[in-house]
Amino acid sequence: MGCCCSPKCCLVSGLVVAALLLVLGGVLIPIGDHIISSTVTKEAVLINGTVAFDAWVQSPSDVYRQFWFFNVTNSEEFSLQSNSSVTVKPKLKQLGPYTYKVRHLAKDKLVYHPNDSVSYVLPQQAIFLRDMSVGPEEDLITSINMVASALPVIMGFPGVLNSFYKKTNTSIFHTRTVRELLWGYKDPILESVASTGIDSTFGLFYPYNGSNDGVYTIFTGQGDISRVAIIHEWKYNKSMNFWPDEFCDRIKGTDGSSFPPFLNKKNKLEFFSSDVCRNLVAEFDQRRKLKGIDVYRYLLPTSLLSASNKNTANQCYTEYLNRTGCTRDGVLDISSCKGGAPVFISLPHFLDGSREYIDDVEGLEPNREDHETYLDVEPTTGITLSVTKRIQINVLLQPVKQIDIFKNVPQDYIFPIIWLNETGTLGDDSAKAFREALTIPMHALFSVQITLMALGSIGIVVSPIVYFSVKSYCAN
Repeated sequence: MGCCCSPKCCLVSGLVVAALLLVLGGVLIPIGDHIISSTVTKEAVLINGTVAFDAWVQSPSDVYRQFWFFNVTNSEEFSLQSNSSVTVKPKLKQLGPYTYKVRHLAKDKLVYHPNDSVSYVLPQQAIFLRDMSVGPEEDLITSINMVASALPVIMGFPGVLNSFYKKTNTSIFHTRTVRELLWGYKDPILESVASTGIDSTFGLFYPYNGSNDGVYTIFTGQGDISRVAIIHEWKYNKSMNFWPDEFCDRIKGTDGSSFPPFLNKKNKLEFFSSDVCRNLVAEFDQRRKLKGIDVYRYLLPTSLLSASNKNTANQCYTEYLNRTGCTRDGVLDISSCKGGAPVFISLPHFLDGSREYIDDVEGLEPNREDHETYLDVEPTTGITLSVTKRIQINVLLQPVKQIDIFKNVPQDYIFPIIWLNETGTLGDDSAKAFREALTIPMHALFSVQITLMALGSIGIVVSPIVYFSVKSYCAN
């Protein structure tokens, strides 16, 4: 009788085939992992000719920056209040968004160095998008006068400043267009001292168009992929030269647009932001799908802006708060990188900040969905496929007895001026190309591995059943 009719032979054949399928599926796992690792390591290096290089030089994502202004609706009432027992709170009404397309220009002035690094600048340009905005750039906003409130802190000499303020008819608040507040206007106070060489133009983001935030030098990843995109220097320095402690001052991490590949969700992402003059960290929150691509979502921890008595790592970031003995959460004093101007950064509407900041004024309503910052990063390549960065700019307003316009200010305020939402998400065409280049092959390889191992497992279970069934049948 042939072997095909032998139950024992069938059992042995079935078990051998099943075992081979299991082994083949198991062998494909390290082979597949090696293929993926080798491909990513090769294509993630930031040199001409790699996939990562093209996306790095010219971002495939459209980046938008939306602005919401805090319009002061009772500016006259607040300014004219006297030293009475009843304090007039500033009333704020959020106006926006005013939307601009930004960061759409390619990186420029690329220079490669022998230590496997490359220097570049990122040209800045903002294009107003009326169809994505609540109104035109000519809309009027009543806001705190940042120049007037900052000069007493920067210069001192309140008596001299009081004379300047009277001469230029300066008040606590002023009304300007959206364009002026963002991109610059001739300030009468600064014009009065223009002979000293001080630029008389002031704007929250002046200068912007045609400018850049400095020369970056980052590692290309050639020779060591774990260093790809890590900042080596900014403005030819390894430190910011803003903060008194090396721990805070030394530049760490990437610029946030990408990270070294093969992310472990247990590890924090570290990146430098020139907008807030410091290093930031983000922690893993959850796995998500973004246009068919598996990503890790990372959030900024609430401890990032905690008072230094709660997070000692913030000790060198809280100069004003330390000086005044304040232990409130939620703000970062960046005056040291703004020429001494008392500028404070927070999350919009003081999200995760101390309640006192919110209660000092009327009109703030923090909520996590609208005011949280997050990054969606593809973990195999380390590429940030979507980012939502939300920042609020505030200025210190405090009573100054020798200056008429400030003498009746009832207390110190961290006064909200504007908050911004900068978003960039991989476009549909780029997402399709990403899926075809990485996601689909990875899923196909994984499916083959699982299928082979599943068939092998089924074969091992089914073969004895078939053997005993055939044996029983033959016996009968």
